[in-house]
Amino acid sequence: MLSDTQIKKLKPQNKDYFISDIDNLSLVIKTNGNKIWRFRYTSPATLKRRLMVLGNYPALSLANARNKATKFINDIRQGFDPLELLNEFKSQIKPSFESVINEWLETKSYTTEKTQKNIKSLMINDVLPSLKDKTIDEIKHPDLVKILILKQSTAPIMASKLLRYLNDLWQYSCTKGYCETKQIFHYKVKQALKAPQTYF
Repeated sequence: MLSDTQIKKLKPQNKDYFISDIDNLSLVIKTNGNKIWRFRYTSPATLKRRLMVLGNYPALSLANARNKATKFINDIRQGFDPLELLNEFKSQIKPSFESVINEWLETKSYTTEKTQKNIKSLMINDVLPSLKDKTIDEIKHPDLVKILILKQSTAPIMASKLLRYLNDLWQYSCTKGYCETKQIFHYKVKQALKAPQTYF
């Protein structure tokens, strides 16, 4: 049975090793010095051994790690697989629109630094102020059309780019299961954003 004093004294070795605690809880000490809580159990549904990674010490304290392990043991005794319960819970939580944007922006690392800055600026300054408290599936066509028309009145070229970025964002979000509609704009809506005139 571990104590905080013992954990703090655990040093990395030339390979990962673990120290057992109670209720199938153990602490893995990585070669880089990281200390990670894990919970190993037999699924009551499949009778197969499963492993859950709970978090790093000390961010997840000894007491909290034990509380999690105790809860999982109780779930198992009632016939529930704690990993399946956790996955089901996560699937019911919908991320905020802002977090989806940040996640999507990470997929744009292949673009130039200038393009990344432009996309981020458009999202922060033009899109998020009115929509940051919503989830992406709560956002409707009129919400976005209003933003785009406003942008069109001040920066037509950037409004066209914003339309393209938003469509790409919705495609990504649909693939990830955050919303159901891939194409946020139909032809008639695109027509609302007139192509900027060029003078020679």
